[in-house]
Amino acid sequence: MVHYLVEKVGLSLPGALYETVFTLNRISVPTRYPEDLRQMQKDFRKNNTEKLLTKSKDVLKWLKTELQK
Repeated sequence: MVHYLVEKVGLSLPGALYETVFTLNRISVPTRYPEDLRQMQKDFRKNNTEKLLTKSKDVLKWLKTELQK
């Protein structure tokens, strides 16, 4: 969904930010379907989750900056 919104406003994400958005899109599906939730809980322990949260904040900062131009 985020990827769609970024494309819709006509922005091109830098490589590292694109990877973060791609990851967020990929993991959003299991959160909606409980049968995949167990695997996601294994894949995203505290350390991985904190890293992804930090990267997500970087994406938001970048988007805010780009949209204010």
